[in-house]
Amino acid sequence: MNTTQKGRAAPKRLNRRHIERHAIKAIRDRLGPSEYPAEAALLGITDDGFALLVHVNSGGNEIAVEHYLQSLGYRAEYVPNPGGYGCAVRVSIRCP
Repeated sequence: MNTTQKGRAAPKRLNRRHIERHAIKAIRDRLGPSEYPAEAALLGITDDGFALLVHVNSGGNEIAVEHYLQSLGYRAEYVPNPGGYGCAVRVSIRCP
């Protein structure tokens, strides 16, 4: 069985809502106690047909989201943000 670093089974499908919650948690963990809402750092999530693109407002938040999603068993990698502002993480499932 394919397991994650946290000992759970690796995800078998992409769920936009789950990815959004995980991304916000990763950003919130990075920012710590702050008056800046983590939800505001998440610029959007789009579907490219094979993966989800998570758009965030900074490189630090991109790295936090990428590493957190990888620890959960997703394939997550930096991609240049086509919109020009912020950064993006391409998220897909790992093939067994």
